[in-house]
Amino acid sequence: MPKTNVAPATEYELSLIRKVQRATFPVGSAHKRFIHTLGSKSKLSDKGRKYLAFIAYRYRRQYKLSFEDYDYIGKWNYENTIGRNLKKKIKTALGPATPISHIFVVGKE
Repeated sequence: MPKTNVAPATEYELSLIRKVQRATFPVGSAHKRFIHTLGSKSKLSDKGRKYLAFIAYRYRRQYKLSFEDYDYIGKWNYENTIGRNLKKKIKTALGPATPISHIFVVGKE
């Protein structure tokens, strides 16, 4: 079984967590439980980072997301529909003159 990459949450991730914690969640939801258990000394696996990006995107209408937030969400959700739709939305917001390669690093690291 492959070893899971677990690392402390970065300062940027902690700021995103604080934004998302202010959102209103359904009672007893797994999203609420996950977000409210995260603190300043939390460690996140790659799967946890994907879940954080998923939750940040799902509840995005309850707080203001910056382009850096969308970049983070797109990085962790690139291989699914959210990432593709997000790229289209950002491309539309920035205009057709901006190459999408300037926004996202395409490919797996």
